[in-house]
Amino acid sequence: LLLSFDGAILFEDYREPSVASLGPSEREGLLAALDGVLETDAVYRDGRIYIRRSDIGFLMVNMSAAASVAMLRLNCDILLPTLKPTGEPKGMKRFFRK
Repeated sequence: LLLSFDGAILFEDYREPSVASLGPSEREGLLAALDGVLETDAVYRDGRIYIRRSDIGFLMVNMSAAASVAMLRLNCDILLPTLKPTGEPKGMKRFFRK
């Protein structure tokens, strides 16, 4: 689940229906609780939720307790730079492309 800072769902793909049941008021409460948090890992009875702040919002991953958090962090390190908001390059960068 990718949430914007104002609580709008930017992307969602669920295997567990419990995460999909977050309503708008619950999302707002969750985002208020995450104010200032860069990364967190919450463990609960049936698994865990990994939450990480990005430039456009919060990435939330629901996973089993046996999943490798180190591997998830590595994948997030690869994914998050691609989620930056697009904009016009400024200065000399506009002449060079990767």
